[in-house]
Amino acid sequence: MKKLNNISLLRLLACVGVFCFHYLSILTTFDTKVYMPSPFFVFIFAFVSAFLYSKKSIEDPKKWIVKNLLKLLVPVIVFVLTASLLLIVVGLIRYQGSFEETFKGFAGKNPSDGQPNFVFGNLWFLGILAICYLFTPLLSKVANKNFSKKGYFALAIISVVIVCLAETLFNFFCPVFTVYVISYFLGRLFYDEVLNKKNILVPIISLLLLGASASMWYIFIGKINYQYSDMHIRVLRHVLEFFVAIPFSFFFLYVMRFTNKFNLGFLKYTDKYSFPFYMTHQLFLVGTLSFFELIPSWYFVPVIALSIINSILIVLLSDQVFVLINYVKNRKKDEPQQANQ
Repeated sequence: MKKLNNISLLRLLACVGVFCFHYLSILTTFDTKVYMPSPFFVFIFAFVSAFLYSKKSIEDPKKWIVKNLLKLLVPVIVFVLTASLLLIVVGLIRYQGSFEETFKGFAGKNPSDGQPNFVFGNLWFLGILAICYLFTPLLSKVANKNFSKKGYFALAIISVVIVCLAETLFNFFCPVFTVYVISYFLGRLFYDEVLNKKNILVPIISLLLLGASASMWYIFIGKINYQYSDMHIRVLRHVLEFFVAIPFSFFFLYVMRFTNKFNLGFLKYTDKYSFPFYMTHQLFLVGTLSFFELIPSWYFVPVIALSIINSILIVLLSDQVFVLINYVKNRKKDEPQQANQ
Protein backbone atom coordinates (compact mmCIF):
# COMPACT_ATOMS: atom_id res chain seq x y z
CA MET A 1 0.00 0.00 0.00
CA LYS A 2 1.26 3.46 -0.92
CA LYS A 3 2.59 5.48 2.00
CA LEU A 4 0.32 8.45 2.71
CA ASN A 5 2.78 11.02 4.03
CA ASN A 6 0.20 13.80 4.08
CA ILE A 7 -1.96 11.86 6.56
CA SER A 8 1.09 11.10 8.72
CA LEU A 9 2.01 14.80 8.69
CA LEU A 10 -1.54 15.75 9.70
CA ARG A 11 -1.37 13.28 12.61
CA LEU A 12 2.00 14.72 13.64
CA LEU A 13 0.58 18.25 13.50
CA ALA A 14 -2.28 17.21 15.80
CA CYS A 15 0.13 15.65 18.30
CA VAL A 16 2.38 18.74 18.36
CA GLY A 17 -0.69 20.99 18.59
CA VAL A 18 -2.10 19.20 21.63
CA PHE A 19 1.27 19.45 23.38
CA CYS A 20 1.65 23.16 22.56
CA PHE A 21 -1.87 23.93 23.76
CA HIS A 22 -1.32 22.16 27.09
CA TYR A 23 2.10 23.75 27.50
CA LEU A 24 0.90 27.29 26.74
CA SER A 25 -2.17 26.96 28.94
CA ILE A 26 0.08 26.08 31.89
CA LEU A 27 3.08 28.32 31.18
CA THR A 28 1.23 31.57 30.53
CA THR A 29 -1.92 33.41 31.49
CA PHE A 30 -2.76 33.72 27.80
CA ASP A 31 -6.36 32.56 27.27
CA THR A 32 -5.69 29.76 24.81
CA LYS A 33 -9.30 28.65 25.11
CA VAL A 34 -10.28 31.76 23.15
CA TYR A 35 -7.55 31.95 20.52
CA MET A 36 -6.74 28.27 20.07
CA PRO A 37 -9.64 26.01 21.05
CA SER A 38 -8.33 22.81 22.65
CA PRO A 39 -10.78 20.49 20.81
CA PHE A 40 -9.33 21.56 17.46
CA PHE A 41 -6.31 19.23 17.52
CA VAL A 42 -8.25 16.42 19.18
CA PHE A 43 -10.82 16.72 16.37
CA ILE A 44 -7.98 16.26 13.87
CA PHE A 45 -7.02 12.98 15.57
CA ALA A 46 -10.63 11.82 15.20
CA PHE A 47 -10.68 12.97 11.56
CA VAL A 48 -7.51 11.01 10.70
CA SER A 49 -8.87 7.78 12.21
CA ALA A 50 -12.25 8.10 10.49
CA PHE A 51 -10.74 9.11 7.14
CA LEU A 52 -8.43 6.10 7.07
CA TYR A 53 -11.14 3.63 8.11
CA SER A 54 -13.63 5.03 5.61
CA LYS A 55 -12.06 3.06 2.72
CA LYS A 56 -11.35 -0.17 4.59
CA SER A 57 -13.79 -3.06 4.23
CA ILE A 58 -14.96 -4.79 7.41
CA GLU A 59 -15.83 -8.39 6.62
CA ASP A 60 -16.03 -9.63 10.22
CA PRO A 61 -17.23 -6.81 12.55
CA LYS A 62 -16.53 -8.77 15.75
CA LYS A 63 -12.91 -9.53 14.82
CA TRP A 64 -12.42 -5.96 13.59
CA ILE A 65 -13.67 -4.47 16.86
CA VAL A 66 -11.58 -6.81 19.03
CA LYS A 67 -8.45 -6.17 16.97
CA ASN A 68 -8.77 -2.37 17.07
CA LEU A 69 -9.81 -2.19 20.71
CA LEU A 70 -6.75 -4.26 21.63
CA LYS A 71 -4.58 -1.97 19.53
CA LEU A 72 -6.01 0.97 21.48
CA LEU A 73 -6.32 -0.46 25.00
CA VAL A 74 -3.07 -2.41 25.38
CA PRO A 75 -0.85 0.72 25.15
CA VAL A 76 -3.25 2.56 27.49
CA ILE A 77 -3.04 -0.19 30.14
CA VAL A 78 0.76 -0.35 29.79
CA PHE A 79 0.95 3.44 30.12
CA VAL A 80 -1.22 3.54 33.26
CA LEU A 81 0.81 0.77 34.92
CA THR A 82 4.26 2.20 34.07
CA ALA A 83 3.20 5.78 34.83
CA SER A 84 1.65 4.78 38.17
CA LEU A 85 4.84 3.01 39.18
CA LEU A 86 6.91 6.03 38.16
CA LEU A 87 4.59 8.40 40.03
CA ILE A 88 4.80 6.32 43.21
CA VAL A 89 8.61 6.02 43.14
CA VAL A 90 9.18 9.74 42.44
CA GLY A 91 6.46 10.75 44.89
CA LEU A 92 7.95 8.72 47.73
CA ILE A 93 11.34 10.29 47.08
CA ARG A 94 9.95 13.81 46.85
CA TYR A 95 7.65 13.50 49.87
CA GLN A 96 10.10 11.52 52.03
CA GLY A 97 8.17 8.27 52.10
CA SER A 98 4.71 9.77 52.62
CA PHE A 99 2.17 7.62 50.76
CA GLU A 100 -0.60 10.14 51.47
CA GLU A 101 1.24 12.99 49.77
CA THR A 102 2.40 10.68 46.99
CA PHE A 103 -1.13 9.64 46.03
CA LYS A 104 -2.27 13.26 46.18
CA GLY A 105 0.23 13.80 43.38
CA PHE A 106 -1.97 11.71 41.07
CA ALA A 107 -4.38 14.66 41.14
CA GLY A 108 -1.91 17.51 40.98
CA LYS A 109 -2.79 21.17 40.63
CA ASN A 110 -2.53 22.99 37.34
CA PRO A 111 0.36 25.49 37.76
CA SER A 112 -1.51 28.17 35.80
CA ASP A 113 -4.67 28.39 37.95
CA GLY A 114 -4.19 26.03 40.90
CA GLN A 115 -7.14 23.87 39.88
CA PRO A 116 -6.99 20.06 40.27
CA ASN A 117 -5.70 18.33 37.16
CA PHE A 118 -5.72 14.53 37.15
CA VAL A 119 -2.51 13.32 35.48
CA PHE A 120 -4.44 10.70 33.48
CA GLY A 121 -7.15 13.20 32.54
CA ASN A 122 -6.19 13.31 28.86
CA LEU A 123 -7.20 9.65 28.47
CA TRP A 124 -10.85 10.76 28.14
CA PHE A 125 -10.28 11.04 24.39
CA LEU A 126 -9.25 7.39 24.14
CA GLY A 127 -12.51 6.30 25.74
CA ILE A 128 -14.44 8.24 23.11
CA LEU A 129 -12.25 6.75 20.38
CA ALA A 130 -13.09 3.26 21.68
CA ILE A 131 -16.80 4.12 21.29
CA CYS A 132 -16.07 5.30 17.74
CA TYR A 133 -14.47 1.94 16.96
CA LEU A 134 -17.53 0.10 18.29
CA PHE A 135 -19.73 2.05 15.87
CA THR A 136 -17.39 1.82 12.85
CA PRO A 137 -18.77 -1.52 11.52
CA LEU A 138 -22.26 0.01 11.61
CA LEU A 139 -21.02 3.11 9.76
CA SER A 140 -19.36 0.81 7.21
CA LYS A 141 -22.59 -1.12 6.71
CA VAL A 142 -24.53 2.11 6.12
CA ALA A 143 -21.87 3.52 3.79
CA ASN A 144 -21.74 0.32 1.76
CA LYS A 145 -25.22 1.09 0.44
CA ASN A 146 -23.43 3.01 -2.35
CA PHE A 147 -25.13 6.34 -1.83
CA SER A 148 -24.78 9.17 -4.28
CA LYS A 149 -22.73 12.22 -3.32
CA LYS A 150 -25.89 13.90 -2.08
CA GLY A 151 -26.60 10.84 0.05
CA TYR A 152 -23.25 10.98 1.81
CA PHE A 153 -23.68 14.72 2.41
CA ALA A 154 -27.12 14.01 3.85
CA LEU A 155 -25.68 11.39 6.21
CA ALA A 156 -23.06 13.86 7.46
CA ILE A 157 -25.70 16.57 8.03
CA ILE A 158 -28.05 14.09 9.76
CA SER A 159 -25.20 13.20 12.14
CA VAL A 160 -24.90 16.86 13.17
CA VAL A 161 -28.66 17.23 13.61
CA ILE A 162 -28.92 14.08 15.76
CA VAL A 163 -26.19 15.14 18.19
CA CYS A 164 -27.60 18.67 18.43
CA LEU A 165 -31.00 17.20 19.32
CA ALA A 166 -29.34 14.90 21.85
CA GLU A 167 -27.74 17.92 23.51
CA THR A 168 -30.97 19.91 23.50
CA LEU A 169 -33.23 17.10 24.77
CA PHE A 170 -30.93 15.01 26.96
CA ASN A 171 -28.03 17.35 27.77
CA PHE A 172 -25.68 14.85 26.09
CA PHE A 173 -23.14 15.97 23.54
CA CYS A 174 -20.03 14.24 22.20
CA PRO A 175 -18.32 16.42 19.60
CA VAL A 176 -15.39 14.02 19.01
CA PHE A 177 -17.79 11.20 18.11
CA THR A 178 -19.69 13.57 15.82
CA VAL A 179 -16.47 14.60 14.03
CA TYR A 180 -15.61 10.92 13.61
CA VAL A 181 -19.00 10.09 12.05
CA ILE A 182 -19.01 13.14 9.75
CA SER A 183 -15.41 12.50 8.68
CA TYR A 184 -16.18 8.84 7.98
CA PHE A 185 -18.95 9.64 5.50
CA LEU A 186 -17.02 12.55 3.94
CA GLY A 187 -14.01 10.23 3.65
CA ARG A 188 -16.12 7.81 1.61
CA LEU A 189 -17.05 10.72 -0.61
CA PHE A 190 -13.74 12.56 -1.04
CA TYR A 191 -11.02 9.98 -0.29
CA ASP A 192 -9.87 9.66 -3.91
CA GLU A 193 -10.29 13.37 -4.64
CA VAL A 194 -8.05 14.28 -1.72
CA LEU A 195 -5.35 11.65 -2.31
CA ASN A 196 -5.39 10.89 -6.03
CA LYS A 197 -7.52 13.08 -8.28
CA LYS A 198 -6.69 16.69 -9.09
CA ASN A 199 -10.04 18.21 -8.17
CA ILE A 200 -9.35 21.88 -7.42
CA LEU A 201 -12.83 22.32 -5.96
CA VAL A 202 -11.87 20.33 -2.84
CA PRO A 203 -9.26 22.81 -1.51
CA ILE A 204 -11.32 25.83 -2.63
CA ILE A 205 -14.50 24.67 -0.86
CA SER A 206 -12.49 23.56 2.19
CA LEU A 207 -10.76 26.94 2.41
CA LEU A 208 -14.04 28.84 2.09
CA LEU A 209 -15.71 26.72 4.79
CA LEU A 210 -12.66 27.05 7.01
CA GLY A 211 -12.59 30.84 6.69
CA ALA A 212 -16.32 31.25 7.22
CA SER A 213 -16.50 28.88 10.22
CA ALA A 214 -13.39 30.28 11.90
CA SER A 215 -14.66 33.85 11.46
CA MET A 216 -18.10 33.00 12.84
CA TRP A 217 -16.58 31.10 15.74
CA TYR A 218 -14.26 33.98 16.68
CA ILE A 219 -16.79 36.79 16.20
CA PHE A 220 -19.88 35.24 17.80
CA ILE A 221 -18.61 32.51 20.12
CA GLY A 222 -14.89 32.87 20.84
CA LYS A 223 -15.18 35.47 23.59
CA ILE A 224 -17.98 33.72 25.46
CA ASN A 225 -17.26 31.92 28.73
CA TYR A 226 -15.67 28.54 27.98
CA GLN A 227 -17.82 26.75 30.54
CA TYR A 228 -20.83 27.01 28.19
CA SER A 229 -23.38 28.35 30.65
CA ASP A 230 -25.94 28.47 27.84
CA MET A 231 -26.79 25.12 26.23
CA HIS A 232 -27.47 26.57 22.77
CA ILE A 233 -24.16 28.47 22.79
CA ARG A 234 -22.41 25.22 23.67
CA VAL A 235 -24.00 23.39 20.72
CA LEU A 236 -23.28 26.22 18.29
CA ARG A 237 -19.70 26.52 19.44
CA HIS A 238 -18.94 22.85 18.93
CA VAL A 239 -20.65 22.78 15.54
CA LEU A 240 -18.50 25.69 14.41
CA GLU A 241 -15.43 23.94 15.77
CA PHE A 242 -16.28 20.87 13.62
CA PHE A 243 -16.41 23.10 10.57
CA VAL A 244 -13.02 24.56 11.39
CA ALA A 245 -11.24 21.26 12.03
CA ILE A 246 -12.75 19.17 9.20
CA PRO A 247 -12.23 21.64 6.30
CA PHE A 248 -8.75 22.40 7.63
CA SER A 249 -7.92 18.68 7.56
CA PHE A 250 -9.20 18.25 3.99
CA PHE A 251 -7.33 21.36 2.84
CA PHE A 252 -4.12 20.18 4.53
CA LEU A 253 -4.33 16.69 2.98
CA TYR A 254 -4.94 18.10 -0.49
CA VAL A 255 -2.17 20.70 -0.37
CA MET A 256 0.38 18.31 1.20
CA ARG A 257 -0.27 15.32 -1.03
CA PHE A 258 2.85 16.16 -3.06
CA THR A 259 4.79 14.75 -0.07
CA ASN A 260 3.51 11.27 -0.98
CA LYS A 261 6.09 11.22 -3.77
CA PHE A 262 8.97 11.31 -1.28
CA ASN A 263 10.39 8.76 1.12
CA LEU A 264 10.06 10.52 4.47
CA GLY A 265 11.50 7.88 6.78
CA PHE A 266 10.98 9.83 10.00
CA LEU A 267 7.18 9.55 9.58
CA LYS A 268 7.44 5.82 10.29
CA TYR A 269 8.50 6.75 13.82
CA THR A 270 6.08 9.63 14.31
CA ASP A 271 3.19 7.34 13.30
CA LYS A 272 4.31 4.77 15.82
CA TYR A 273 5.03 7.10 18.73
CA SER A 274 2.51 9.96 18.34
CA PHE A 275 -0.22 8.01 20.16
CA PRO A 276 1.90 7.10 23.25
CA PHE A 277 3.38 10.62 23.24
CA TYR A 278 -0.16 12.03 23.37
CA MET A 279 -0.88 9.85 26.40
CA THR A 280 2.34 10.47 28.30
CA HIS A 281 3.19 14.15 27.81
CA GLN A 282 0.64 15.38 30.36
CA LEU A 283 2.27 13.17 32.98
CA PHE A 284 5.22 15.56 33.09
CA LEU A 285 3.19 18.75 32.73
CA VAL A 286 1.13 18.44 35.93
CA GLY A 287 1.09 16.56 39.20
CA THR A 288 3.96 14.86 41.00
CA LEU A 289 6.20 14.67 37.93
CA SER A 290 5.70 18.26 36.76
CA PHE A 291 8.87 20.24 36.11
CA PHE A 292 7.03 23.57 36.11
CA GLU A 293 8.09 24.73 39.57
CA LEU A 294 11.68 23.61 39.09
CA ILE A 295 12.57 25.16 35.72
CA PRO A 296 9.50 27.08 34.46
CA SER A 297 11.28 29.03 31.71
CA TRP A 298 12.35 26.03 29.63
CA TYR A 299 10.71 23.05 31.27
CA PHE A 300 9.31 21.83 27.95
CA VAL A 301 12.77 20.35 27.22
CA PRO A 302 12.73 17.65 29.96
CA VAL A 303 9.00 17.19 29.40
CA ILE A 304 9.58 16.32 25.73
CA ALA A 305 12.64 14.19 26.50
CA LEU A 306 10.91 12.15 29.22
CA SER A 307 7.74 11.85 27.13
CA ILE A 308 9.75 10.40 24.25
CA ILE A 309 11.55 7.96 26.58
CA ASN A 310 8.28 6.91 28.18
CA SER A 311 6.66 6.55 24.73
CA ILE A 312 9.44 4.21 23.61
CA LEU A 313 8.94 2.17 26.77
CA ILE A 314 5.19 1.94 26.12
CA VAL A 315 5.72 0.77 22.53
CA LEU A 316 8.33 -1.85 23.51
CA LEU A 317 6.20 -3.27 26.33
CA SER A 318 3.02 -3.17 24.22
CA ASP A 319 4.79 -5.08 21.45
CA GLN A 320 5.69 -7.80 23.96
CA VAL A 321 2.07 -7.97 25.13
CA PHE A 322 0.91 -8.45 21.52
CA VAL A 323 3.53 -11.17 21.04
CA LEU A 324 2.10 -12.92 24.10
CA ILE A 325 -1.48 -12.50 22.83
CA ASN A 326 -0.54 -14.00 19.45
CA TYR A 327 1.27 -16.86 21.19
CA VAL A 328 -1.84 -17.70 23.25
CA LYS A 329 -4.00 -17.51 20.10
CA ASN A 330 -1.73 -19.88 18.20
CA ARG A 331 -1.65 -22.31 21.11
CA LYS A 332 -5.45 -22.45 21.13
CA LYS A 333 -5.50 -23.13 17.39
CA ASP A 334 -2.95 -25.93 17.74
CA GLU A 335 -4.72 -27.68 20.64
CA PRO A 336 -7.55 -29.25 18.53
CA GLN A 337 -5.03 -30.53 15.97
CA GLN A 338 -2.87 -32.10 18.67
CA ALA A 339 -5.94 -33.73 20.23
CA ASN A 340 -6.90 -35.31 16.88
CA GLN A 341 -3.41 -36.74 16.44
